[in-house]
Amino acid sequence: MKRQLLLEQLFQRIQPTIFKNLTIAVDGIDAAGKTIFADSLAEFLLSRTEKDVVRATVDSWINPPGIRYAAGRESAEGYYRNSFDLPAVKRYVEEQIEQDPGNRLLVFDGVFAFTHELNALWDYRILLAIPFELSIQRGLARDTGKGIPEPALCRLYERRYIGGQKLYLSEVRPETLADVIVDNRVPGNPNLIDSGQYLKMMLGDIK
Repeated sequence: MKRQLLLEQLFQRIQPTIFKNLTIAVDGIDAAGKTIFADSLAEFLLSRTEKDVVRATVDSWINPPGIRYAAGRESAEGYYRNSFDLPAVKRYVEEQIEQDPGNRLLVFDGVFAFTHELNALWDYRILLAIPFELSIQRGLARDTGKGIPEPALCRLYERRYIGGQKLYLSEVRPETLADVIVDNRVPGNPNLIDSGQYLKMMLGDIK
């Protein structure tokens, strides 16, 4: 399914609640294509409504290195628990909800977007799905040459990023919270899938 067709489907699902200030979250593991997808969704909504469409990403609230790496550079727990200033994210989203009543759409993207601290903020939840192997491949393609030798970078992805994502998937079970799940292995040709297909993609049932 071409991305434009999928965005049209999503718009039809979102439209019944679009009369109010609406918050939409795009979640997914690292390198799932969240930012590009959320940008496309925001542009589509801007073209189809008269609302003020606001874009935000969790990467705007990254904690300082002293907090992010307090548990160690390769710590999965540290990545999951300490990467972002979630209270600040929550304050920002609540401010957006309160502004210009009935005329604002917020499209937010980020890893761990459905975490317990943030999940109640969202009116509509989109979960992007790619396998862990593809996450590592995309991450290496993106970050190789930025000062970390490739073997160390690969180990960092496997231990910190994939490890942190597995903690999140086990604790939060985002597939049970999502309104839709999108197979984004081919970003230009995404498809809707169900939670069973999602779990199979993520290497089986995550305990």
